[in-house]
This record gives sequence, structure tokens and C-alpha cells, in this order.
Amino acid sequence: MNKPNQQDPIQELERCAALILHDSLPFEFNHEVLSRLFETAFGESHESFEADTVISVNPNGGGESVYAVSLIRGVILNLDSEMRLMSVSVIPRKVRERERLMSVVGIGHDPMRDVAARHDDYLAEMYDRKISAWRRGAI
Repeated sequence: MNKPNQQDPIQELERCAALILHDSLPFEFNHEVLSRLFETAFGESHESFEADTVISVNPNGGGESVYAVSLIRGVILNLDSEMRLMSVSVIPRKVRERERLMSVVGIGHDPMRDVAARHDDYLAEMYDRKISAWRRGAI
């Protein structure tokens, strides 16, 4: 399984979920590849959702969601006991949070332009505040 199967993206999402559960998803299945797989399966980007959404995939499957697997930040695959995809939850706030988190470490777009350039300084400031609070007995 080196590349996603574009013929049946739902089945491929189910395979990815099983591999994620067993902590064995190949490195090649990065955020970009998983995002494209989502878009192929559902016809739109996970970034296009504005409100929390549940996409029903297999409503007549009869199974109950047993596993909730995070495909990518803000996208949860809900699977039954036989690892069939029942629904997908998209949480736009978490999707946007990923971009923000990546910008802090200098990857991606940074809405606060100085954060990526000064992330070491920000981390040092946060560390100093935590140490000071600890010394005061506040934590």
C-alpha cells in the first residue's frame, strides 16, 4: 500500500484508519495525501467546511460507531466494529488550529508574521513564566 487507491476512496479511508489504529500508517501518507483522499471521497476539501459537520457514509450499515480515528487534525473517521466507515466528523476549528500550530514551528502560513521567526523566543518566554510560577508555588 504505497499510494492511496483512487478507485474506492472510502475503502482506502477505512484501510488508513486501521493502520492509524495500529500505529503503522506509512510515512508517505502525509497530511497532503490524506487531505487529497478526503477530497476525492467527499468532493470537497476538509478546509471548506465552516461549521461542525457529520457526513453520513454508511447509514444503512446497521453497525454502530465503535472507533473514532483522527485522520488529520479536525477530521474524525467513525467506524463500526468491522472497521467500516459509518460517518466522518469535520471540526473546522481544529482544521484551522493545525495551520496555526504549524506556523508556530515555521511551517506553513503564519497569520501573526513574527511568530514563526521568533518561535524560540516565545517558547523561552513561556518557559520562564512557568518556572517563575512554579517557584512562587502557583503551580
